[in-house]
Amino acid sequence: MVNAGLTSALLSIDWSKDSGTLAVVSQAYELKFISSAGSSVSASSCRDLFKDCKWASWSAKFGFPVQEIHQDVDYSNLNCVALSPSQSLVASGSDDQKVRLFTYPVTIPKQKCK
Repeated sequence: MVNAGLTSALLSIDWSKDSGTLAVVSQAYELKFISSAGSSVSASSCRDLFKDCKWASWSAKFGFPVQEIHQDVDYSNLNCVALSPSQSLVASGSDDQKVRLFTYPVTIPKQKCK
């Protein structure tokens, strides 16, 4: 068992495509990366280390692949994020009862959505 070092409850877990890394997010909005070897590092201490990582899943409301997903939505009102199996789209759901579809990754400011 690996201790992710989170200060509150776990919200999401996502795998890298090579299964070598997990991205974990807590209710305190901590994003940490855990290697399959068991070491843990916070996103703030490795800002660009994982930006080119290919993810098999992404359900975190923040992080490099979805850094511009909060358009027109208050951050706290964004409820869920899901990466499509083809990894070409990412969907977000929010309190305004809208589902927004973005081209993945969502890294361009004011990126268009449907």
